[in-house]
Amino acid sequence: MPRLRTLELSLLLLAIFSRSAGSTQVTALPKSPATSSSSTDTEPQDSRGRQTPRGSLMGFVKYAQRGDYESAAKYLQLTTPKEEQHAEETARQLLVLINTSFRGSMPTLSNAPQGDLEDTEDANLEVAGRFVVEDQDVQLLLARVTRKDTGPIWLISSGTLSQVPSLYQRVGSPRLAQYFPDVLMSNSLLGIPAGQWLVWLLAIPVSLLIGWLLVSLGALAWERLKRSPKTQIQSHTLRRPVIAVLAIVIDALIVFSAGMPLFYRVYYFRILQILFAIGTAWLLVRVTDMAYKHVRRSSIRRESQSLLQLAQHANKVVIIIIALLVITTILGFDTKTMLAGLGIGGIAFALAAQKTLENLIGGVTLVLDQTAAVGDDCVISGRVVKVEEIGLRSLRVITKEGTEIAFPNGMLSQASIENLSRRTRFLMSTTLSFSYECSLAQLQLLIARVRELLYSHQRIDPETAYFRLANFAPEGFQVELSASILSKDAREFAAIREDLLLRIIELVESIGAAWGIPSQVAYISKEQAVDANRMAHAANEVRKWETSNQVPFPDFAQDHISAIRGTVPYPGQTSVLRPASFPSSNRKEAV
Repeated sequence: MPRLRTLELSLLLLAIFSRSAGSTQVTALPKSPATSSSSTDTEPQDSRGRQTPRGSLMGFVKYAQRGDYESAAKYLQLTTPKEEQHAEETARQLLVLINTSFRGSMPTLSNAPQGDLEDTEDANLEVAGRFVVEDQDVQLLLARVTRKDTGPIWLISSGTLSQVPSLYQRVGSPRLAQYFPDVLMSNSLLGIPAGQWLVWLLAIPVSLLIGWLLVSLGALAWERLKRSPKTQIQSHTLRRPVIAVLAIVIDALIVFSAGMPLFYRVYYFRILQILFAIGTAWLLVRVTDMAYKHVRRSSIRRESQSLLQLAQHANKVVIIIIALLVITTILGFDTKTMLAGLGIGGIAFALAAQKTLENLIGGVTLVLDQTAAVGDDCVISGRVVKVEEIGLRSLRVITKEGTEIAFPNGMLSQASIENLSRRTRFLMSTTLSFSYECSLAQLQLLIARVRELLYSHQRIDPETAYFRLANFAPEGFQVELSASILSKDAREFAAIREDLLLRIIELVESIGAAWGIPSQVAYISKEQAVDANRMAHAANEVRKWETSNQVPFPDFAQDHISAIRGTVPYPGQTSVLRPASFPSSNRKEAV
C-alpha cells in the first residue's frame, strides 16, 4: 500500500507539472502565498485560486479527485450548519456527477475575476456547464461571494449543491462500466477504476484498427463505384492522414463513453486536439498536393506551372502556420497577443532573416517576371541547366551531366539568365572545303544548287541563309555556310542540320566534286585498300531503305526505338565484369 500511494502521488504531481508548464489557458493550480502574483497589501488574496470561475472549479476537481474531500469542500458555498456537516459527502457526490454527467468545457470557462458577464443576468453567477442525468438537465452554477480574509471568490453555488443528492441517486455508472467485471471496478488507481484505465489504454489500438477498416472499406467502395485506375493511387496518398484523423475522433468517443474523470480527461483531450490539428494539417497538405498535381497534368503553359508550383509551396507554409497557431491556442497561449506582437517583432525578424526574405521575394519575382519556367533550358552562371523546381528559397535545376544544383532566388534576381527554351531558331554556321581539282563550272553549279536547297528548305529562314565562296585555303576552295534553322527544340535542330548536311553531300556526289583534303598533313600508315564488295553491300542496304521508305533520317521510327531499347547488354558478354561469362571452375581464380 505505501508503494501504491507513492505511485499515485508521483503520477498526480506529474500531471500537475505538465499542466502548469504546458498551458496558460487552463487556470493553474492554486498557488501558495509565496508564489502568487503581486498585489497591493490592502487587497486580500485567496491562496486556493478561487479568484476566477475556472480556477475555482479546477481546484475543486483537483482536490476531490485526489480524495482530499476536506479541501474540496472549501470550494462549496455552504450556507447552513447541516450543509457544513455533510460537506465532504457532498463533495464526493459532486465529483461523481462531474465525472459521469458533466456537459461543458472547462478550458473555455472564464478565467477573469469578474467572470463572463453575458452568460447570466446576475453578475455574481457563472454558468460552468450542466449535469444531464436521464431526462433532467441541471446547470452547474458558480457564485461570487466576498469574504474578509479572501476578498471576492467563486464557489460552487448552494443552488446547485441542493440538487446534488437527488442527481447522485439517479446517476448511473458510465455507459461502458456496466460491461466491466466487479474486480475491475472495485480496484482503482489515482481514483480511477482499473476498468477505465484498461479502456483508456485499449482505445488507442482499437481506434486505429477501426479507422483502418473504415478507410479500407471506403476506398474499396469508391474504386468499385468509379472503376478508375487512379483511385488506388489517390487512396494510398490519403490513407494514412485519414486513418489518423478518424482514429483520433474514435478514441475521443471511446474515452468519453468510458467515463474518464474530468481532471484527467481535460489533459488527455488537449493532447487529442493537438494530434487532431496535426492530422488535419497533414491531410490538407496531401489533398492540396493532389489538386496541384492534377492541375499540372492538364495542358497549361510552363509559366502557369511555375506559378502553380510556387503557390503549392506557399500553401504548405500557410497550412503549417495555421496549425501551429491552433496548437498554441490549445496549449493556452494567447494568440491574439502573439499576433499583435508580430507587428513589433516583425521588424527584428526581417532584419534577422534578410537572406530568407530576399530569397522569398526573389522567387516570387522570378515567377511573376516569367524569366524561367519549370522545364525550361537555361544558361545560369555559365552552366546549361534545365529548371526542375521553383521553390520559396531556391531554384532547383539539373545539369546536362545529371547533377542537381540549387541557386538561391536572391542571387538570381541580380544574375543574367539566358532562357534557351524561348528561342525560335538556331544558327547553323560552318565552312566546307572543296578540292582545287574541281572545275569552275562544278564549283559554280554546286554553290547554286546548295543555295537553292537553302532557299527551298521548309525549316530554314531564307532571309538569313547564304552559301558563298569565302577563301582559298591550302586544302582547297573554302565556302561558308550559314543559315537560321526554324526550331525551338535542340534535338530537332540537330536532326534538321543532319538532314541539310546529308543533302549537301548528295549534291556534291551528283555533281562529281571532290572534297578538299589538307595537303600539309603528313602521316605514315599502311595502305588500306577499299573493299569493293563491302562498298557494294553498303550501297545495296541504302537502296533497300529507300525502296521500302525506311530511311532512318532524320531519325529511326519511335516503334523501332522502343523495340530495340535495352537489347545491347552492358557490360558485354565477354567482359570480366559479367560473372556469367566465367566458367564456374575458374571464377574463383579469376577473381
